[in-house]
Amino acid sequence: MPSVFLLYGISNDYNAIDLNDHTVMADMVAYGKAYYFTKRMLPCVPDSTLIGYSAKEMSGSQKYESLIWARLLEDQVLFSTSHIVKQKFIAERPKTIEVGEDCPGRIGTWVGWRMVDEYMKKFPDTSLPDLMKTEDAKKIFNDSMYKPI
Repeated sequence: MPSVFLLYGISNDYNAIDLNDHTVMADMVAYGKAYYFTKRMLPCVPDSTLIGYSAKEMSGSQKYESLIWARLLEDQVLFSTSHIVKQKFIAERPKTIEVGEDCPGRIGTWVGWRMVDEYMKKFPDTSLPDLMKTEDAKKIFNDSMYKPI
């Protein structure tokens, strides 16, 4: 069931995106919105199930979130438009070795979900449809003020 909702969440019919923004950050936010949507539709499903991480991978991602973020910044991942960089941080793969040996694949999508979560916490009056209509990934990124401790 989570996969079905995730497909709806990532669909351009429901998840507005700026087709001119080809940055990794835009992809991260698009996936973040999709995961946020899916979680809202299926609130009782564990986050690890939604994103397809084991409990250990989920726990590690949460524990080392600030290190993951530092690595994304250090490697200048966010504003890259390189397909190779997208493959490393967004695409399906067992591990994101660029961050660490134990870092799960698709770590950029998980960070995107965290960004969107932070955005919605800062703007609780934003409805789910309004979030999904927001095309400007930079706005969500900037307004979220995402910075793990």
